[in-house]
Amino acid sequence: VEGEPGEGPFPNPATVGEILTRFLDISGLPKPEVLESLAGSCPDQDQRNLLLGMASRATGHALYDGFMVKQKRGLIEVLDECPSLQLTMSKLVEVCPRLQPRYYSISSAGLTSPDQLHVTCTVVREKQYGGRVFEGVCSTYISKLEVGDNVRCFTRTTGFKLPLMPSIPVILIGAGAGIAPLRGMMQHLDGVRRQRRRIGQNMLVFGCRRRDEDFLYEDEILGHTRDGTLSHLLTAFSREGSEKHYVQDEIRAKATEFLTVLNMGASVYVCGAGDMAAEVRRAIVQVLMKHVGASEEKATRFVDTMRKQGRYMQDVW
Repeated sequence: VEGEPGEGPFPNPATVGEILTRFLDISGLPKPEVLESLAGSCPDQDQRNLLLGMASRATGHALYDGFMVKQKRGLIEVLDECPSLQLTMSKLVEVCPRLQPRYYSISSAGLTSPDQLHVTCTVVREKQYGGRVFEGVCSTYISKLEVGDNVRCFTRTTGFKLPLMPSIPVILIGAGAGIAPLRGMMQHLDGVRRQRRRIGQNMLVFGCRRRDEDFLYEDEILGHTRDGTLSHLLTAFSREGSEKHYVQDEIRAKATEFLTVLNMGASVYVCGAGDMAAEVRRAIVQVLMKHVGASEEKATRFVDTMRKQGRYMQDVW
């Protein structure tokens, strides 16, 4: 594909393969108006009616939601379902959304790994109706990388940072791949400790399904507890007991230990899914109510004040 330099949405010249793999989101969910546009290029009446039905503003919502959204179908699956669809390259470029960047927290510290950048990634593979497997675009790409491959990436600034003074205690709370930025923080504190500088009493609250299957960086974390980088380690394994036990439950169960660090003026960092972060916040409010005697309003205001002061930070998705 060639054109005048600087023209068009892609670098030129560019191969069709480059456009399909680097610039167009062919796996992404096409909007109803895209399906309506594609219907005009579909000579088979039944297949055209399927596309128009999902695009209908009056009756198409349920069909679109059931056929496309819930089954995570992209343009590739639309082509499979509508083999008569005559899709030209120019039409594909016109209707296909652009591939958007995926953001991952850096899970290493420049102090201890100055020449490396670590990423912790959960590879998305979900079985769909009919035996089809939905694969995450970026996580699958990362999983297939080999040593020596070049990766197109960039960094952006974030406010999810440790206090400037390493002597200030921190409480790190994460579940699953939410350990990523927390691991980088622990590595940084470990590097500071190795420089014989004073660090605070630090706590990690980590949760996953099973200790023997997905306790990410277990050996490294246990090493931090032995060398003093972590003074407190609380863990929650949600699939090991008769009842599910999550990080918010562990905070409530170990409220005295949690409050000991919090009352030292600790900063709190939460990383994980949005629902988990909301439950953690609720658990902290409940701990303050039960063990400090604060009203719900006062406990909530305390956490809100921490957030405004930059002492309660979240990295959620």
